[in-house]
Amino acid sequence: MKPCLFRPDALRAAELDRRARQALADSLASVFEAAQGYLSASCAAQTRLLTAVRSHPITPGAFAIYAELVEALHAEERISAQRLLDMMLRPAMAEPSTARVVTLDEASLGEGIPDLYARAVDDDPGVRIRLAAVGAEELARGRALCNAAADLLHAAAPDLEGEIEHVAHQLVLVRDAFLDGGSAAFDGAATFYLWGAVVLNITRQTTRTQLATALAHEAGHAYLLGTMLGAPLVDNDPSERFRSPLRSDPRPMDGLVHASFVLARMLWCQDRMLDCGLLEAAEEREVRAARAINHRLFVDSAGLIASQACFRPEGGKLWQAAQEWVANGCPPN
Repeated sequence: MKPCLFRPDALRAAELDRRARQALADSLASVFEAAQGYLSASCAAQTRLLTAVRSHPITPGAFAIYAELVEALHAEERISAQRLLDMMLRPAMAEPSTARVVTLDEASLGEGIPDLYARAVDDDPGVRIRLAAVGAEELARGRALCNAAADLLHAAAPDLEGEIEHVAHQLVLVRDAFLDGGSAAFDGAATFYLWGAVVLNITRQTTRTQLATALAHEAGHAYLLGTMLGAPLVDNDPSERFRSPLRSDPRPMDGLVHASFVLARMLWCQDRMLDCGLLEAAEEREVRAARAINHRLFVDSAGLIASQACFRPEGGKLWQAAQEWVANGCPPN
């Protein structure tokens, strides 16, 4: 049977994680070789890290450090590059990364790492955010809500739960200190520069069904990023902006395709929750209302994508799979 490119798949997600780490290890090996004589580093520490990256899931911080290390080397910023290389070769970077819920502080992530996470996520100059750690009480609430959402997904959508285990094994709970509580506040993000992590504004999540849907959303982004190894789904000029039903501000086509694909993933998750028989009456009403909005937004945005997107071959296959599922398996409720 031909594999479905749309629905979550735990085995495929494990392979995406392996490929992402392999790509990081190969690139790091080249960086280490190029930096010989320019930066100071232990060969044993480099070998230990490369072996770890190829062997098992690692902290998403390694991807964030790598991205800034390459930029520093290209800019010939030797002091910054040495500092980043020292961070990369800490023993903790080679340790296996397991599923955990953390916040944006050094106690959770390590010295100097929270700033790297924040910069990796805050990559759009047109959208102002300022990510910050949540307090102990909010972190405890967030962890309890994550557990409740995980239990729901385990029963309703085990394939999605399995995908999350591999592409989002670290959940980073944050608040947006720039717009705390505002309607335009940051909701969440997944980026290839933090492979293995999903960053969520937990102040915007109040129910287990909301959080489960948010996880489906961000895991969908991670799936696309892992499949493309961070490359765009389309060949449209990234400087070109398009207006769509999904955002008030014009966005690049790659962002619109990403957002529309993950809308379909949210619909898939919402259908699984509605079918599982575990929702209370209020939860079911909430999910049905959100689902109706998501379905309308997907249909509206699909028209723009059909007329304007210039897909790369793999990106076109992924988008077609999402469209086919919405058309054939996801009628409006």
